[in-house]
Amino acid sequence: MSQTKLLFTWESQYQVQEALRFWKQEFIKKYGESWVHTFYSDQIDREAIQSSLMGSWFFSEKSLTIIYGLPKDNTSTNKIASSDAEGVEGFLMKHREDIPSSNILILVSYKPDKRTKSWKYFSTHAAIKNFPKKKGKDLVLFVLGKCVIPNDEWTKQSLLTNAQAEYIVHTVGNDLYKLHYECDKVTQYCAYHEKKIIDNELLSSLICSHADHDSFKILDAMWTDPSKAVNLIEQAQDNQQNEYEFLWMLFRWLKLILWMLDLQAQWISSSKEMASLLKIHPFAVAKNKNKLELYKKNINWIIHLYKELLNLDYSIKTWRYPSEWFWIRIKSLIYQLHDK
Repeated sequence: MSQTKLLFTWESQYQVQEALRFWKQEFIKKYGESWVHTFYSDQIDREAIQSSLMGSWFFSEKSLTIIYGLPKDNTSTNKIASSDAEGVEGFLMKHREDIPSSNILILVSYKPDKRTKSWKYFSTHAAIKNFPKKKGKDLVLFVLGKCVIPNDEWTKQSLLTNAQAEYIVHTVGNDLYKLHYECDKVTQYCAYHEKKIIDNELLSSLICSHADHDSFKILDAMWTDPSKAVNLIEQAQDNQQNEYEFLWMLFRWLKLILWMLDLQAQWISSSKEMASLLKIHPFAVAKNKNKLELYKKNINWIIHLYKELLNLDYSIKTWRYPSEWFWIRIKSLIYQLHDK
């Protein structure tokens, strides 16, 4: 059978994507990009998969085939239909001896259903690589490993102390995507300003601060003046704001709106009580409370925006779209609010 690798994780999709990125890059260096075939869960094509696995050896020394959603993946991002999944899984199990050994097959299932026949099969016929969620000291080591700058041609120097890395984890949380981009922000700042150490005050000002820059101005303008909102977004883009920080800000705002509307439906209208229940600053509640009727009228668009942002986030993280697409899509979604 082909050199099958099965990647799965209960929580850490970041680590799966980093491992896939590394394997793809190494493969492309040796054999070229033409022989890498990726099939996302909403684009499963059995014939194309069969051709990738069985036909590539006529023209290439090796091929790399990556299939998302198999064995059956229980995460919400998995869009593969049951019939398509069963067809592809049946083919892989039936023709396992016919697939050339030079062809590498990687199955990506973030949360596999271990009750299925395919899981039981692949768990004994594939090399399983598990990526459990990082916790505690592992998160601190992750941050220390990301916040480094070249010391010379051969070595790198850490920018942070253990205490500073612990502070970042405590402030940002355990989401590896957020930690990655906060660390990247610190590293880029120090590289630009030729700093080899960073003091606590500067670190505090950098972590998470940029994500909320002018956020209320953008969100206010989104409803009244889309051109102004887009202009503010372009300023953020010109200032090289990280797209994931900006996306995080939008997610937090949308969640806040939905939570406040839910509390209002329960006849809870006090800003102080809302802030206490939602465990957020009263200012954030007060800023949005006087717009609840506007939000209520546009609830369908808010839910639509939330879903579109989830899809955009997933598509960029899985390389379906380049990161540059992020800003274009955000601006088009704002104009959609006024075209509906």
